[in-house]
Amino acid sequence: MNSVLRVKKQKTDRKDAQLLLTLMMEDRFPRIWVPSPENLDVRQLPGHRHRLVQMRTRIMNQLHALAMNEGHRWKSKLWSEQGRAEIGETRVGSLDQPSAFGCEPNAWFERD
Repeated sequence: MNSVLRVKKQKTDRKDAQLLLTLMMEDRFPRIWVPSPENLDVRQLPGHRHRLVQMRTRIMNQLHALAMNEGHRWKSKLWSEQGRAEIGETRVGSLDQPSAFGCEPNAWFERD
């Protein structure tokens, strides 16, 4: 019963080869589009931006954790002008050096 219902598939290798040959001889073979170097660069930009945003988020989270370890519970106020100014003045632990916050913090947190 099953053999009656089964449809035989035709092999088309010879027909396909003949079609390819005809297209090539008549110069109608489809062209393959290859992106230009400039186009490839533009396509990579969203991935680069995504990695930069992830890096900024990690740094902001680390700075927030450091601020909390120093006793500052600012939450989102940490990224306000006043919070960033205080971050720049904060010293971490008993070190006699400016904190990891210290070097020009405003530049890191400019949002798009």
